Parts: sequence; C-alpha cells; structure tokens
Amino acid sequence: MQLACAPTYSGTVAQRVFLHIGTPKSGTTYIQNILAANKKDLAQTEGLLFPGRSWRYQMLAVCDVRGLQPHGRVLPESPGAWTRLTEEIEAWPDSAIISMEWLADATAAEAQRVVAGLAPAQVDVVVTVRDLGRTLPSAWQEFVQNGRTWTWEEFLASVSAADPSTSPAGAQFWSQQDIGRILRNWVPPVGPDRVAVVTVPGPGSASTLLWERCAGVFGIADPGRYRPASKGNESLGVESTEFLRLVNLECEAQQVSWATYNRMMKIRLAKRGLSARRSHESRLAVPEGLWPWVAQRAQEQVRAVHEAGVRTVGDLDDLVPQAVSGIQPSDVPPEALLEAAVAGVVSLASQSDREMERLRGSPPPAQHQELAQGSRPSATDVAGSSGTTRLLTRARAKSRSVRARLRRHG
Repeated sequence: MQLACAPTYSGTVAQRVFLHIGTPKSGTTYIQNILAANKKDLAQTEGLLFPGRSWRYQMLAVCDVRGLQPHGRVLPESPGAWTRLTEEIEAWPDSAIISMEWLADATAAEAQRVVAGLAPAQVDVVVTVRDLGRTLPSAWQEFVQNGRTWTWEEFLASVSAADPSTSPAGAQFWSQQDIGRILRNWVPPVGPDRVAVVTVPGPGSASTLLWERCAGVFGIADPGRYRPASKGNESLGVESTEFLRLVNLECEAQQVSWATYNRMMKIRLAKRGLSARRSHESRLAVPEGLWPWVAQRAQEQVRAVHEAGVRTVGDLDDLVPQAVSGIQPSDVPPEALLEAAVAGVVSLASQSDREMERLRGSPPPAQHQELAQGSRPSATDVAGSSGTTRLLTRARAKSRSVRARLRRHG
C-alpha cells in the first residue's frame, strides 16, 4: 500500500500502536478532530499515523473486529475494514493511533482479539475518563440524540439502580462507563504498564489541557502545534434535548427508519441545528438528592484505577465530581420548548438553503442564518417576523397539551 505522506524512516512494521478506546463523552471527538485535522503534519513531523481516510474508517474497522451491528444492521463497508486498517498500520514504519470509543465496552475476548490483530506492534491502551457528575447529563443528551426516548428521571433511576443491567439505559451506560470493568478487560492483553488512564480536566481548566495530556502519552513534544479544525461533540441544552426527546417519541410512533432519523434528526436537526443554541439554553444538572450516590460511585471509579496498577495521566481528583447549578427537564416551560422547536425547524430550512446554494450561487436569507446560528428568538420576535401572533398563541397552548399527552404515554 502506498502512503501519501509517509516519512523516510527505516523499518517495515509499525513499532507501536496507541489504542485510544474512550470512554464516550470524555473528549474523544475533540481528540479525534485534532488527529484528523493534522493527519499529514503528524505523520511527517512526529511519525504518527492516524490510519484511514477519516474517523469513519476506524469506526467501520471496530464494527468489523467486534462484530457490531449498529441499529441492528451490518454496515455495508464494515466487512474487511479491520483487515484494511491493520494492513495500513503494518505498512507504516513508525507509530500509529487508533481512536474509537466503541472499543470501551469490548468484552475480554474482543480486547484480546484487537490486540492480537495489531501484532507484532507494541500496543498501548489509552483510556480517557471524565467525572460522573458531568458524564451523566452529557450521556443522557447524547442518548437522546441517538433516538432514545428515556426521560432524564427514567435514565437516572436506571443507572443508579442496585442492578442497572436490568434496564436498557443502565446496561448501556455502565457498559461504556464502568472503569473497573473496562480495565479488567483491557489490562490483561497488554499489561498494566501499557495502559494509561487520562483524566479529563475539571471545570475551569484550560481548553487545551486534555489534548496536552493525551499528546504526552502519544509522545508529541509540542502539542500546541496541533489544533482541531472543528469543535468537539457539543452537548445540547436542556430545552433542545427535551424537545428532541419528544420528537423521538413521535418518530418511534411513526416507525421512522434509523437511516432517515440519523440523517434528518441526529445530524441536521441536533448536531448542525440545535447544538448552536447551547450557549443560549439552560444547563442540565444532577438532582441534589442523587449526589451522595454519584460521589460514592466516583470513589469506586478512582479505587478501580488504583487497583488496576495502571499509569495515571492528570489527577485522579479530576474524577471527583463537583456540584454544578442547573435545572431539570421538568422545569422547562412550554414556551421554551416552542422556541427550541422554531429554531430547529428554521435551522433545517437554512441548511436546505445552503444545499441549494451550492447549485445557485447566492447567499441564504439573513434571517435564516441568524436563527440557525443559535440566536434565541423570543416569542414576540417569531410572531413579528411572520405576522402570526394569534397562530403562535394557539401553538403555545397546543404545545402544552401535546407535551402533557406525550409525557403520559412516554
């Protein structure tokens, strides 16, 4: 295989492979964006290969080696993707990085298979971990962005149950976030000296600190040289998340396919539209009554890292959650849900304008751009722009009744 940016090093086999396995919601997208945006420079300057044409190729390879079928189907490009990825790594004379958070919940047998598939290279496992106080809200809104209909209260009840494996929400969350189980599966194939737990810095830390910590593990001397081309996987605000959850209920009732949901709701509505409103919306917070449980589970996570005997990069105190202010989805008034809905619909229209723009060559309407980029229109602004004050009043009343009905059946 010919590599477009291979430096002139001696050797025929990758000497070392860094396997960044997550966990989900621990800054993985941010790290992956940096690696992808600086792929050529990292290869030429550091001798670090980020294999595959994009992160998607690594995702397909992980699906292949683990036998995953996302949403009940084998992705067409997945069969053989692991072999193609490892062949590219084998052809590289220096180090390589695989970064894919779907490896976090691998079974012990799957972890053994992944490491064996990278032989004879030395494999170093990198686990980024975030405190539970921030992970819980972030994970719930991400589940909602993937079509789940669990309320925040249902989600918390499931993950904090005595046996969370008895519910889909609890089982999925802890399969991805149980650090003790993750380390028990990944330490044996490589040894504790080849596993690094990188803690996500606490609130108020420098935005680049997580990358600097990971870069140190990867052997990058000057991490400031490399910057992401885009933001990480931005969370939604409470209002937008609850609005999307109600949309999910209707999509489920209408049996909308995953392919359509992924394209229209997850990517266009949530990732490209509603996420722009994040700074204008409320923050979700773990209820005060659940904090003793959160603190206890956090201590168990810290203890699991100590007992595994692995290397720690950062500070384990970063995993001690700090109480933050915020609201509950039940506190969101119907008017705020309506505002999120209006902005979401307008963002879809704006995206359609931009797609047409590539064919026509004129800019989309200014008011569409303003709404889609995250400004939070008041009800008066929306009514004034359309001249439909009475219609908006009726929509407000309707939103209350619809929300009540959906909550009863959700």
